[in-house]
This record gives sequence, structure tokens and C-alpha cells, in this order.
Amino acid sequence: MPQTDQDFYRTLQVHPEAEPEIITHVYRLLARKYHPDTAHELDKVSHEDIMKGINVAYETLSKPERRERYNATLPTSSGVNLDLHQYRFHLAAKLSEVGSSGGSTHLCYEESCKILEGIAAEHDTPTSAKLEALARLADTQFKGLQQYGKAAETYLRLLDMDPNADRHTKDALLWEIIDCYLHAKHYDQAVKMLERLISETSDPIRIERSEFLRASMHHLAHRHTTAITAYQEYARKYAGTASAAHCLFSAARIFDSSLEQWREAIAAYNCVLTEYRDSEPAKDCQWRIDLIQRKHIEKKGWWE
Repeated sequence: MPQTDQDFYRTLQVHPEAEPEIITHVYRLLARKYHPDTAHELDKVSHEDIMKGINVAYETLSKPERRERYNATLPTSSGVNLDLHQYRFHLAAKLSEVGSSGGSTHLCYEESCKILEGIAAEHDTPTSAKLEALARLADTQFKGLQQYGKAAETYLRLLDMDPNADRHTKDALLWEIIDCYLHAKHYDQAVKMLERLISETSDPIRIERSEFLRASMHHLAHRHTTAITAYQEYARKYAGTASAAHCLFSAARIFDSSLEQWREAIAAYNCVLTEYRDSEPAKDCQWRIDLIQRKHIEKKGWWE
């Protein structure tokens, strides 16, 4: 077998003594998580690299003879592998239990969280293991328990614990935190994290997406004037894009439905019709203008 510096057990996140079915189960979980076809465009390249490593590790550990030869190359005196991966084995076992537990699913997720919290809190746990424990804890809180606020707090702990992480990793963590706050409907916290991401990242795509989402957060929080300003600023900065058309249309809808400022709404709808005639939002503008004139403006004589 060719020599490699890759730790296959660490790559697959299983205990070195894990049974074959556990290895297969965890491999399938990781394959679903990191498959490039389901990844966001920004993460495709990194997911391809991660998936290659996962496949190589599984090819070795899933075949008894290859695994035996690989195990013979591992150090036998330090015990580092056992300490580093023990919690992953427990978590994999819990996830397996969840799959067939029926009504005890919630309890299994809570037990997994307790295990992970304990690992992250232990003073003698290596930093790398703590980081992995917090990442898995946040994922379980978010997807398993739907505790979105707690998941955001855990991701923040993860962000603070690893100040030397590369920019891409920090950006991804901030985006996870924002997603948690969005699901929890904590829009003020989401805006703060978006502003932090905008100020720290150098990725123009993330900046553009964050500025669009920030305007939407103000809208969802019913800060109508602030939302209109944010939508208009975005439309000016990214003029000519489909997102700019959606922002101008959203500003028009706030004037129309929330503030009942009919003339401003008509002006905003006309702006979409003039500057983005072929866009999707433009299809809705003319009938909305007609409706405003028929139901509101004509009654009050504002058209004169």
C-alpha cells in the first residue's frame, strides 16, 4: 500500500476500533454533507477536495485486508488516535441509534449534544478536537433539535476559539451564524453578523449577497424606512443586475403595502418598468400601478 500522511480514521471521523457498519454509516453521512453536486457554488472546490479524501479513506477502511495493512502502519504507543477519535465513535453510534429510535429521536440528539459539550469543555482535549466537537454540536442543535439560537451561540464559540482560521473558514462560520439567526427570526442579530461579514470579508460575492440579505432582514423586522434605504443603496451599487430589480420592487412594495405612500410606490414601480423592463419583477409593476390609481389616488384626487 502506498505511504500517505492522511489519517484515514480522522478523515472518516470514526474510532480506530469502529465496526464496519459504523464506518459505512458515517461515510454515507459525510458523502451527503460534502458531495460537490449539493454544495453551494462557493464551496464546490473545497467539497471536491474533502470528498476525494473521504473516498480514499473509505476505500481502505471498508476492505478488511486493506484496513489491516493500514492499521499496521499506525503508531501503537502514543494512543493519540484513540483519544482524538473517541467522541466521534460515540456520536456515530448515537446517530445510528437515531435512525431507528422512533419516539426517542429527540433524546438521542440531546445525548449527542451532552457528549459533545463535555468534549469541548475538557481542559486536556486538543484544540482540534474541541473545534470538531463544537462544529458537530452546532450542526446537531440546528438540524436535529431545531434550537437555532443555541446553534448560533455554538458557532460563535467556534469562531472565537479559532482566531487563526483562514478567511474562507471564518466567512463560512459567519454565514452559518446568520442562517441560525434567520431561522430563529432574530433579525437584529442577523443584521449585526451581516455587517461584520461585510466589513471583514474580501469576497465580493459574499459582500453582495450579505448586502442584499441585510436589506431583507430590515424588511422582515418591519423597519420599513431603513429597509427602503438599504434596498435603494443596493440597487444603486449593483445597478443592472437582477437583484437590483428585486430590491427596487421590494422598496416599491413597502411604499405600497406597508407605508401607504401611493405616489412614492408608483414612482418606484415606474423605475423598475423603466430600468428593468425585461426583469421578472417588472411583470407585476403595471397592474400594481393601475390598482393604486384606481383604489387610492383617484379617490383622493392626487393625480391632478
